[in-house]
Amino acid sequence: MPDGEPQAALMDSSRRRPAFARPRPSLVQRADQALVAAQVERIMCLIAAGHLHNAREACADLLFDFQPLIVARPELCQRFVAALRRCDAQQLLRRLATASDCDIA
Repeated sequence: MPDGEPQAALMDSSRRRPAFARPRPSLVQRADQALVAAQVERIMCLIAAGHLHNAREACADLLFDFQPLIVARPELCQRFVAALRRCDAQQLLRRLATASDCDIA
């Protein structure tokens, strides 16, 4: 690039785009959020019925499959933390606390 024009054009085009544009949630993300919310409700029903072992297993599956989504949605994270506490899933709670900024205290 002897004259620098292509490089200048690249720099100009990058300046016009917002650096941190927040992507709009896709239909898949919304469907995943609904799925996670429904699973958390199912876990709470398992806890209420006294099936703590099954609830812990369901929490583990949910955490390993959807951790980024759970952490990204504060209301979902709070509900999931409540489920983890109620079914005495301390190791999963520590894992979530280590990996996220959820208000777990």
